[in-house]
Amino acid sequence: MSRVIERPTTRTTRSPRSGVNFSVRMSTELKTQSEELYRALGMPLTTAIQVFLKKSLAVGGLPFELKVSPPPIPNMATMTQAEFDSELQKGYDSAMAGNLIDARRAHAELMDRMATWNTPRS
Repeated sequence: MSRVIERPTTRTTRSPRSGVNFSVRMSTELKTQSEELYRALGMPLTTAIQVFLKKSLAVGGLPFELKVSPPPIPNMATMTQAEFDSELQKGYDSAMAGNLIDARRAHAELMDRMATWNTPRS
């Protein structure tokens, strides 16, 4: 878990361009990996944080969509027969419970997902 501590500068008056120092508590691994990522993009971590905050203000919230990652797709090649049968049963039970979408919608959703597969991440 991260924690932010704000420390005002020692000046009694600040110009609009002067800043405030703050620290964020995070794991060493997260900090190191983040620094490496943003160094490869040509900016220090502090600049990346500022970009994140400015983008948040511009869009009025988090600058990305939050969602729970779907479970990994089972790999039939590594499954036992019992595991395969279990996956088939889950699909059948889900369909019988009414968790269905029509073919046109399924196709459109698949095409949308596929469009992002070869798109470089920004």
